[in-house]
Amino acid sequence: PRLGLLGAAISILIAYVTLPVMTFAISSRYLLPSTDISAVAKSIAASVVMSLVIWRLRPSASIELAFSVVLGVTTYLVVLLLLRAFERNEIRFFKRMITG
Repeated sequence: PRLGLLGAAISILIAYVTLPVMTFAISSRYLLPSTDISAVAKSIAASVVMSLVIWRLRPSASIELAFSVVLGVTTYLVVLLLLRAFERNEIRFFKRMITG
């Protein structure tokens, strides 16, 4: 193979990006007549930022991986908060869940 493992990785990336986009596009016609594109875009933006933060760390050991997961979740939530992706009632709900 000309591209070898790199080609395999690129093709998998393309497949994993294409599949949810196509699934969303097709299923939204039948299942989600009023999709909040803004919320979807904010979630995608937060995912991209989180991925870049974790990718920059390049975790190798188990403890680094655990730290990366915590950092990733924290990054994702902070970006969503900065983008104002949550409504006030959702924030109150999460606060009640955390505090009991």
